[in-house]
Amino acid sequence: MTLSIIINNQLSWISHADIVNHVAIVIDKGLEGIIKAQKNVARNHIDPFSALFDATLQNISLEQWLVSEQRRQAQKTLQHALGHFHQKILSSTKGCYIPDENFVDLVNDDKKSLLKSKINTTPTREVNSPALNLRGC
Repeated sequence: MTLSIIINNQLSWISHADIVNHVAIVIDKGLEGIIKAQKNVARNHIDPFSALFDATLQNISLEQWLVSEQRRQAQKTLQHALGHFHQKILSSTKGCYIPDENFVDLVNDDKKSLLKSKINTTPTREVNSPALNLRGC
């Protein structure tokens, strides 16, 4: 599927072509997530008891729950792609880069700063370490 992307880039540190490329990647990943969820919603090993309780608590049928689960899985894929999008855009600023390790999202050696956008993905022992100072790039 080809989508026409119209973007008014007001970010001085990144080219229009790079913005369009990053947006296109998010859209592609989002569409892939929808297709995957529709083709094989059970790829994430759905707990039938969880499905039954969830449907009952929401007062919906299992068929309606299945549609809801497909949407949830597609949304999760999209949110993951948006996280990468933010990382790519911000890593385009002067001195920032995406480190090889997954502990933090961005690093700026000149400013001696790190950025971790989702603190819940960082092990607690690392967050509480006095050696770690999380600041924006």
